[in-house]
Amino acid sequence: MPYISPHILGVVVKTKNHHMIKRGDRWHLKLRIPTDVQSFYEGRSSMFIEQSLKTSDVIAARQLRDAKLKNYQSLWSEMRVRLLREQRPSASKATEYVGDDTLLIEEREEQLDDIPEHISLLWDKIDRLAYPKAPSGGVDELNEAREEVINSPEGSKIWREIQILQGSLTPLEPYCWEWFETKRGKAHKTKIEYRRAISILLSSFTSKEEITQRKARRFLHDLLTANAKATVQKYTTAYRGIWRYHGWKSDADMWSVREMDSAVGTTKVRAVTDDDYLRIMDAIKGTRKRRLWLAIRIAAYSGASRSGICGLKLEGADTDRPSLYLPETKKDWRTRRIPCHPEILEDAAEWVKSPLAPTTLTNEFTEVKQKLGYGRDLVFHSHRHSVANKLENARVSSREIKRLLGHRIGSITFDTYSAEGLGYDVLSEVVGQIVWPKVEW
Repeated sequence: MPYISPHILGVVVKTKNHHMIKRGDRWHLKLRIPTDVQSFYEGRSSMFIEQSLKTSDVIAARQLRDAKLKNYQSLWSEMRVRLLREQRPSASKATEYVGDDTLLIEEREEQLDDIPEHISLLWDKIDRLAYPKAPSGGVDELNEAREEVINSPEGSKIWREIQILQGSLTPLEPYCWEWFETKRGKAHKTKIEYRRAISILLSSFTSKEEITQRKARRFLHDLLTANAKATVQKYTTAYRGIWRYHGWKSDADMWSVREMDSAVGTTKVRAVTDDDYLRIMDAIKGTRKRRLWLAIRIAAYSGASRSGICGLKLEGADTDRPSLYLPETKKDWRTRRIPCHPEILEDAAEWVKSPLAPTTLTNEFTEVKQKLGYGRDLVFHSHRHSVANKLENARVSSREIKRLLGHRIGSITFDTYSAEGLGYDVLSEVVGQIVWPKVEW
């Protein structure tokens, strides 16, 4: 008999590695979100779910994939139930509908009526697994066998789907992204951190009820084995926010890394000294990286961060009150405009015509500093530390330093009622206290 391709017969044949892709030496799950539940994922930039399976072994990857696929099927079942319940009109409104609307209501009623039947089918699956464990067929023996099945890996998945259909489990994913949508006003970098935190959480848990105090503690412990404590603290900020936003305040405190240490050492960023500044600027001249040279000059005389410099605008360059507008990502709560230091007025004017992208700026600085033998403690952000140190040594008040650098002062009086901050003339005097050795291109 000649071979007939299953595709000709209309059969979809899955490969052994379906929903899996390999990136580098690691396998990843890649799964398209079903069209009917995409409304729960409006905060996502892609309608594909992609998660690392954290293994290079294909057999282990397939097992992890299968487990995750079952979790997602259960989660999407719950989403579909929620959609039906939300779309179902109240009894008072239903009586007002006629014609096609009435038929639509009846159709939704039928869909909701199918839920108990589906739950019954799932219980049949549990019973098929339980019967071989109860040879006598007695009620007590069968109930014990059912409990044993429910506690097994295979049976627990079925039991979780039953609970989702019954509405006794709270799916995490839609609740996480619902909270994320409330953070639209946050800085881009902060939203990236929150998105990563949510993805990590959902890779371990599918429902709120399965997260106990002990499991949360273990989850955070595992994160601390691979990440610095400061990074994990950013993640826990998101988790506490999700819990409090949805009214789960009594459980929010379990997302704390207090009295927990990371296995990854934290590198403390140091300031750039005058000698460092001269060495770096001289090395940059040798590489002909003019725009990097300009960026460092601006950072050294303004205390601007990388994002502030890359989005820099020079205002009033032809007046006696030139200013730098610095759209720094963590300072969305207040626009930051500071006087332009006379030393960098021409540099700033040249820079804004052709700035570097943030990633390019970081990469070029890293390349130069590594050639000079500097380690991880010296980064582009070190210039911001240097400005704070120079102003402190010039005996500038801490309040004025915070105003210049765009930090919160920590007082309602100054952060709320005096949100405009210090005047141009006062800040100009502060900026004038920043002094570096002379360098020439």
